[in-house]
Amino acid sequence: MTCPFCLNMLAEVCGEKVLLLASDCVANVRFNVAKSLQEMSPYLESSVIDTQAKRTLEKLNSGVDVDVKHFDSEAMAGIAAA
Repeated sequence: MTCPFCLNMLAEVCGEKVLLLASDCVANVRFNVAKSLQEMSPYLESSVIDTQAKRTLEKLNSGVDVDVKHFDSEAMAGIAAA
């Protein structure tokens, strides 16, 4: 019970900051944004996923880094399956 509660609270507090990190110049930071969005998606409202998370993932996928694209594609697939 404590773990889901903490995740909800962290998603609420850190969600916007995670989205800002999608513009970081370090590829490892950007692909961890994709991974974080995938992990947080079950706890986010569908409107947030549709407007913010998916838009951020689309932005990440438009970059040139192969690793970022890989984790971005995994996150997009994971969110679509949820």
